[in-house]
Order: sequence, then C-alpha cells, then structure tokens
Amino acid sequence: MNVTGSSATVSVDAASEAGFVADYNDFYNPNGGSAGYWGGVRYVLPAEWAAGTGHDSHSISISPRWFNPSVEDFHPKSAAGRYDPSSGGFVNDAVTSLTIDAADPAEDYSLEPAPNGGRANLGSYGDTPKASKTIAGPCALTLVPVPTASRSRTFR
Repeated sequence: MNVTGSSATVSVDAASEAGFVADYNDFYNPNGGSAGYWGGVRYVLPAEWAAGTGHDSHSISISPRWFNPSVEDFHPKSAAGRYDPSSGGFVNDAVTSLTIDAADPAEDYSLEPAPNGGRANLGSYGDTPKASKTIAGPCALTLVPVPTASRSRTFR
C-alpha cells in the first residue's frame, strides 16, 4: 500500500512533531488508507505507527459506527441511546459503537448522560451531554488493544 501524507489517518509535519502527543484515538479509514506519516516515515498499520512514533499505544482501529457522516452527524450508534439532533432526544440503535467508553480513563466523563460506564467516549461528543450512552449489564463491551509489537488489527 502506498502511503502519502494526504492519505494517512494521521499526518504530522516536521513543524508539529515537537511536543506532539497522541493516544486513545480511532485509526479507522474505510478506504483502506494508512495509519500515519511522521518524520518522512510512512506507517501502514496502527501498530507500526505506535511502535515507530511512540504514540497511540492505547488507540484502536475500528469503524466508529457514526449515525450519518454524510450529513455530519458523528454521534456513535448505541443500543442504550444515541443523541438525535433532529428530535433533541436519545434514540436506540440496533448496534453499538466500540468507541463508547474508549477514551483515556483519566478524561472527565461527568457531563455524559447516564448510563455512561464511568469513562468518556472517544470522539467529539465525549464528556458532553450529547454523548452516546453505555450498554449496561452482561453485554457491555471492554476493549483490550493488541500489543503494539503485533501486526494484527484484531482486538480481543
């Protein structure tokens, strides 16, 4: 796969490398793009990016299952409830995004509606009143990233 700065999920130019910090992100590209471009080096897999840059060791690479990106509705789907801008309320979806409760555990989540899983969601609506709700009970999901040395894109 040919990776260029413009096709990468993350592209950091030389002027931005100093002080750059990244972790707890979702490296998803539905078009089969690459993980990143850093310091003139191209990384195809998220694990290669993490190992080569020292960033994103807790990041994931999965479809965020946004409701409707074509109309810029980036609320992640949730069987427990996703905020619907058209109604101003929450609606239940048939599927749930794995970006829910996947943000940095140190991040605040106090503005997220209950049930919120005690952890912020990844993405632009994390720690907001419009965050998607957490599935409660035995069907709740926990993400455990594959070690960065692995080339696998599978999460257990």
